[in-house]
Amino acid sequence: MKVAVVGSSHGGFETVRGVLHDFPNAEIDWYEKGDFVSFLSCGIELYLQGIVKDVNSVSYATIGGMEAKGVHVYINSEVTSIDPEQHSIKVVDVNNGEETESKYDKLVLSLGAVPFELPVPGKDLKNIYAMRGRDWEILLKKAEVDPDINNVSVIGSGYIGIEAAGIRPATEWLKDTVKLDSQGLIMTDEYQETSQPDIFAVGDATKIEFAPTGTKKLIVLAPNARRQGRSAAYNLNEKRRKTTAVSGSSAPHVYNYKFASTGLKDVTAKKMGIDVESVFLTDDKVPAFVPASNNAKVYFKLTFDPRTREVLGAQIMSKQDVTANINAISLAIQKHMTVDELAYADFFFQPGFDRP
Repeated sequence: MKVAVVGSSHGGFETVRGVLHDFPNAEIDWYEKGDFVSFLSCGIELYLQGIVKDVNSVSYATIGGMEAKGVHVYINSEVTSIDPEQHSIKVVDVNNGEETESKYDKLVLSLGAVPFELPVPGKDLKNIYAMRGRDWEILLKKAEVDPDINNVSVIGSGYIGIEAAGIRPATEWLKDTVKLDSQGLIMTDEYQETSQPDIFAVGDATKIEFAPTGTKKLIVLAPNARRQGRSAAYNLNEKRRKTTAVSGSSAPHVYNYKFASTGLKDVTAKKMGIDVESVFLTDDKVPAFVPASNNAKVYFKLTFDPRTREVLGAQIMSKQDVTANINAISLAIQKHMTVDELAYADFFFQPGFDRP
């Protein structure tokens, strides 16, 4: 079996890993339009902060490492068209324009998305940057040390503001090949297969089931793309496992505060026409006898269905890192737990870590 994977970020990388694991005898062709594989845009912040020194280390894999596993890696190679009937793709060398044709048995598209260009006057001025991709990261790093830049404005906040509204799926060229929705997103079933047999799609150009509502939603997060990639690989020959619904869990930090969120918030629920109730509380991270240097206020909000009392979402914030607590809420959402069941779930207590 010959498997072609287009795109090398989270979804594409996990698809390749999945194929290597589930179909060790498969021939894998991995295509990347750029000159670098598996760059992780989620690592931009750490690079700009100086925590990560080498921009080329912000990746899952190297070309040499993947070729050593038997993967045929093609960089600077843009897939420009697909012929589902012939099971073939056209690939253009972005450096010289040379076009070749390649066959596949199974095709997985991890096309990602491109930054949205604001439709406003001045959009073509210099010093306008997007936080997406290795090329942008290098440009941002140069700008960071430019003595002539004294003021910075940021448009968009959080992964919804920056990703879901600051990006557009790179799918225009597929409109006559597979079914797209009104946003240009590739429509897939629960097994990541598109409207064309043997063609699968994962990542930022697709929707994924949102656990709190059971409906599909665009949630642009790395774990979702990897989850979809593994499902696509597993389901290449037969529909064996549905992609797990997600809660959209994420965790940023601003200055000294660490945040985490999962599922529905009051404001998003209202926009979706969903009736919810919430409770908000403030507490110390650990018992009061623990010194302040190892303690901090914790702010927590839990959202639930007032009729069924099912847990639907939560947010947490503190100057101490308590973000991992949100994973418990995400699991509660996926398993349709009620607030009453969650109240008596078994979690450990140790005064150096938490409160009973």
